[in-house]
Amino acid sequence: MNTKILYSALVVFISLITHAQKITVEGTGFFIQPAKHEVSSERSSMGYAFSLGYEYDFLPQWSVSTSIGYAKQNYRFYQARNQGGYSKEDIESDSFEFSYKTSGYSEKIHTQNLRIPLTVQYQTKGILSWYVSSGMAFSIPLAKSESTIKIDKVSTKGYYPKWDALLSGPDFMGFGEFNKVSDTEKYWLKTGYSWLIETGVKQRLSHDSHLYIGVYFELGLNDIRPKGKADNFAVIHGNDLAKPLEYSSVWSDERFKDRNFKNKMIGLKLRYAFSL
Repeated sequence: MNTKILYSALVVFISLITHAQKITVEGTGFFIQPAKHEVSSERSSMGYAFSLGYEYDFLPQWSVSTSIGYAKQNYRFYQARNQGGYSKEDIESDSFEFSYKTSGYSEKIHTQNLRIPLTVQYQTKGILSWYVSSGMAFSIPLAKSESTIKIDKVSTKGYYPKWDALLSGPDFMGFGEFNKVSDTEKYWLKTGYSWLIETGVKQRLSHDSHLYIGVYFELGLNDIRPKGKADNFAVIHGNDLAKPLEYSSVWSDERFKDRNFKNKMIGLKLRYAFSL
């Protein structure tokens, strides 16, 4: 008799533990919120993420969850006009003052990350219930970020004080007017840490499956730009006659050396959970 009672209790315990554990499948679409700056603006961008996760109900209305997934984010920047200058030496070691003006600067940056959130969730009772969750998320770069830069017009000049000469040409030396120029750059970003909060409704589909529909907000906590990257000018004059000019990403432009690049996103999430 005692053996039967013990066996029954064990079956009930295993059933409860199993029912408390869930596998989740998630899909997310989000907007990256624009950030204003005195010399540039970040335009609203979009991204998406897919993940497979695990959820454990440690109390009837409380649970903890984590997941691992793939996220792709796109950043867009725009600047109407810019100008600057600095001292250089040409291929013959003669010093000159290089100056530039740009108009219609735009940039798109594509990133791919391994995303790992860890959250705590509270939910009300019922077939249709309300839930709210909060926690931390980690974004680990899977590949180098790709930056594509396009500029409508670039004007450059070189002033040689030794001869009191101002050059606006030739093109192969990097002096003159250049229309519809472009450049690309690749670099590793740092792992991102962010705080997130999510809320929405939970619909019970069956005894052991549920559908979540919610909105969430995520705020980055650290600068994800690589160390030492913000040391370039918007237009870089080189001594390579095949490519005398290069163009810097916003993320490596010295004008932004005091600015932190942090994720700030709002989006929609669809999650399906089923018991093990």
